[in-house]
Amino acid sequence: MKLTEQLSTEDYHGKHILVTGSSGYLANNLIEFLSDIPCKITRVSKTGEILSLINGKSEITDIITDISDEHTWQQILPGVDIVFHFAAQTSISKANENPIYDRNQNVLPLLSLLETCRKYQHHPLILLSSTVAIYGLPENLPVNECFPNQPLSMYEMHKLHCEQYLNYYIFHGYVRGASLRLANVYGPGVKVAAGERGILNKMVKRAIHGEALTIYGDGDFYRDYVYIDDVSKAFLTAGLMPDVMNAKTFIIANGEAYTVKEAIHKIAEIVTKKLGKSIEISHVALPQSANILDTRNFKGNITAFCQATGWQPCVNFEQGIDNTIRALI
Repeated sequence: MKLTEQLSTEDYHGKHILVTGSSGYLANNLIEFLSDIPCKITRVSKTGEILSLINGKSEITDIITDISDEHTWQQILPGVDIVFHFAAQTSISKANENPIYDRNQNVLPLLSLLETCRKYQHHPLILLSSTVAIYGLPENLPVNECFPNQPLSMYEMHKLHCEQYLNYYIFHGYVRGASLRLANVYGPGVKVAAGERGILNKMVKRAIHGEALTIYGDGDFYRDYVYIDDVSKAFLTAGLMPDVMNAKTFIIANGEAYTVKEAIHKIAEIVTKKLGKSIEISHVALPQSANILDTRNFKGNITAFCQATGWQPCVNFEQGIDNTIRALI
């Protein structure tokens, strides 16, 4: 599988890769890309709930453990070349309701990893999955990496803390690494953990079953929807370019924006065309529990990552929705 003009997943031959949050959506997709490469993959999960069977050439070890404990990292880190750090508590509402719990779930595991690297002189490349929501409510679009950080929930606050901890340990030479801030990821795969996440996938499932689709308010809020395979390729490309990546923060998005209303109507249109079902769409008021980020606008400027790595998103929005529908029917 070709990542860019210069790189292929074949370049992972013989590497030892550790993936946290390996029960989750992003991790499962990335691991599938590596399954036919003769490499070592350590899948680390807190629950082991969705550790799918992988048939291929990769040597896979599954570890069910709590990665907030330094002792855990002492056991699993030796010999690892690359850490893809996907493990996270992803519910904004839970983060706001219980900031200490969220800190323990989202910040402490990375800090334990970094401290283990410092104390025992491990030097893996660490690629952190972060979020463009750290930019808050940007006044102008598209957003690039120079925009100010304005986290508006505990979830984004703790993601930013993770980035800052990673940069501190990079600056002092303990590790190499980078933070990839993801826009709205969608596409087929395992279930998304938090009920408030993966809204686009949920709308696709409802449309396939002939259920009505709902839009909060007028739906005129812009989103940048990036297909999950493109996200995996971004991480895999980054994993093979440690010198280019080191100490950087990049936006990973599609670079195109659709309003929520346009996205929902496109889902209905494609489902109707493929399945012959007429899909009702209704507008409802924003619930009182809605987060301020529900009304944000976002479009990513992906120039920096594209120029640094040669990566480009390959799946446009209509193709991505079509792929998702075909995977679910």
